[in-house]
Formats: sequence, structure tokens, C-alpha cells
Amino acid sequence: MGAGSTGIVFDGDFALPQVCALGLNQLGPRWQQAPHAHDFHELHYLRRGSGELHFPSGNVKMHPGWIYVFKPGESHGGASSKEDPAQVLYMGVRFPQTLYPQLEALTATRLGITAGDDVAEFRSAMRALGDTLAISAPKAGGFTRLAEISPLLRARVLSVLAALMLLLENPVPSNGTPRQREVAEALLRELELSKGNPPELNRLARKLDLSPRYLGEALGAATGVTFPQALAAVRVRNAQALLGDESIPVREVAQRVGLSSPRALARLFRRVTGQLPSAFRK
Repeated sequence: MGAGSTGIVFDGDFALPQVCALGLNQLGPRWQQAPHAHDFHELHYLRRGSGELHFPSGNVKMHPGWIYVFKPGESHGGASSKEDPAQVLYMGVRFPQTLYPQLEALTATRLGITAGDDVAEFRSAMRALGDTLAISAPKAGGFTRLAEISPLLRARVLSVLAALMLLLENPVPSNGTPRQREVAEALLRELELSKGNPPELNRLARKLDLSPRYLGEALGAATGVTFPQALAAVRVRNAQALLGDESIPVREVAQRVGLSSPRALARLFRRVTGQLPSAFRK
């Protein structure tokens, strides 16, 4: 690089999502799938037709354009409509543990079953992938896999992951009243701006000139996430950034993100990421 230029140098491996399953279920009118679960996240996009998703808690009808993300270990099944057989694009993805807090917030607020405009870019990428896969796959019905992935299909897969990663940046409010969404956006913006110890609810309430109770209720109504959940996710993200610098002791990392001790930091990381802070040291 020339003098005065800037850039980013990756001097080692860094965690990225890994696609481990991809295909198009071209379903017949009598198709059913028994309840099952995976050790990875599974993205479903209903390309055409209709049907039902089956959960232990009950059945949910699907419509074209709808997306669902099954979490690891989440039991699910399905059935195709007899009158309008379904075609489902599926993608299995293993995400780094570091993304689990954002995934948990996102699936609780905006993915799941949705037809909202807030996932329009992600839906567009899924639709393009489904179209490319349908052209590439054999015309016969049933369970279709591709032995080789074409460059165009690979690009479509990457565009889906890129759109999903953008959604993972923050839980964007999409429910509740317009006022609740406005308040939730302001709260999340304040949390996101914090580089160390994120502000507590009472401090945010004073800054936004609202009661703590209303602030928490607005966040829950707009995103489905409680303030303690949002606070924990931000603390973990801020701590991960600090842990990348091995010159900062773990005790100081805990203090900088507003925790009393390394033990409290370890409890938070186990709860949110399933790992200890030491796993995030270089």
C-alpha cells in the first residue's frame, strides 16, 4: 500500500458461517416429513405452493415467500398441501458460536415465520437462490441434491449469507406500535454506540426522558427481546472485541463491560455463547 493508505489485514483464520446442506424439496401432494432436528441452523424458503410446518406446540400454515429459521435442536416437520403442492428451498448453516447472541435476537424478532418488509433483501436473495437451484436441478420430483455447485449457484449462496449477516448486526424493531418501534430503535442505538460498559436501563430512561418500565415494554413489544437479553448481547460483543487484545487482562475486560469479576464474565459467556471467554483469545 502507498503512504497514507489504510486497510485491513487478516493474519489468520477467522470464523465464517459454513453451508453444510443445500437443496430444493419438490414436494408431491401427499408428502409429509416426520419431526426431526439438526445440529445446525436450517433456513427454509417456500418458493411456491403451500403447506404446514409441524412443531411440538402445533401446526403453522406456510405461504409463498415466507421464511423460517430452525434453530439447532429445534424439532420440526411438515406436510405439503394436497391442492397446491409446495416447493421448499432449504439451506443448512453452521454459524460460529460468536454469532449466537445475534441469531437468538434475530430469530426472536424478525425471522421465524415472516412476510415483513424488514427482511426484503434477505428474501430477495433466497428467491434468487431458489430460482437458480430450480433451473440447475433435475425436473423430476422428490428430494433433489446437486453433485456440483456452479459458480452462479455459489454466488447466490454467498449473497444469501451476506444478506443474513447484515440482518445479524442488530435486532431491528418490526412489531408493536410506531411509537414503540421508534423508542426501541433509540434504545438499541444507544446500546450499540457503547464501546465498553453499556448503559443500564435507568440511565437510558433518563437520557431518553422516558420511564424505565415504558422503555422495557417498548423494546419487548417491538423486538421480542427483553432489556437484559439486549444488554447481555452487547456486553458479550464488547468483551469479544477487548479479548482480541491479549495485553488486556480478563479481569479488566470484565470491569470495562460493567461486570464485577472474571467469574461473572465467564457465566455471561457460557449463557450467551456456550463458551468461556478464553475461547475468544487469539
